[in-house]
Amino acid sequence: EKCVSIFSEDAINIPPQSQVNAGREEIKDFYNMLFENNLSSEYTHSIDSIYFSSPIHVVERSRFSVNWTRNDSTHWTYEARALALWENQMGDWKITNFIFNTPATE
Repeated sequence: EKCVSIFSEDAINIPPQSQVNAGREEIKDFYNMLFENNLSSEYTHSIDSIYFSSPIHVVERSRFSVNWTRNDSTHWTYEARALALWENQMGDWKITNFIFNTPATE
C-alpha cells in the first residue's frame, strides 16, 4: 500500500520487460506480485537531478537499489535508473509517470 500511495489514480508505471501498469490498481498488482514472491526487501534511492518544469510538475531522474530476500531465503539485488514525473495535486505530490530500467554494464 505504501508503494502505491505515491502514485496518482491514473498513473503509468513502466517497468522493464513487463507490461505497462496503467492506473493505481495495476500498479498495486505489480508491487503485490513482487512482495508475494519475496520475504523482505531493503530499498535505497538517490536523486541525480530534479527539474521544476512548472509550479505543479517536477521531473526527477534517480537511481535505486533493492536487496531482496526471496521466499526460499536466497538473496538477489535489483539496481535501476528511473525517470519520474511528479504532479502537485492540491498540495499532495504524486507520481503520474514512472519509467525505470537497468543500467548498462560496463
